Amino acid sequence: MKNLLSILLVLVSVPPIFSQNGPITFEDGGFGNLWTWTVFENDMQPHLEMVSNPNPTGLNVSNKVAKFTAMQNGMA
Repeated sequence: MKNLLSILLVLVSVPPIFSQNGPITFEDGGFGNLWTWTVFENDMQPHLEMVSNPNPTGLNVSNKVAKFTAMQNGMA
């Protein structure tokens, strides 16, 4: 019983190791905006671009979105 109490005290006193950050946004200063994004298996690996949202309605009303170009020689 003493061991169980000791284990519980240790588990309660340790801060959570995993936490969730988000949402990932492409807005200036947003979480994920400064990350290095890699578009792989896409022929010459064009860069991921942050552009103005062409349709800021519905579920995605953000100002910026990510844009990538799918190359014809890329992996299907």
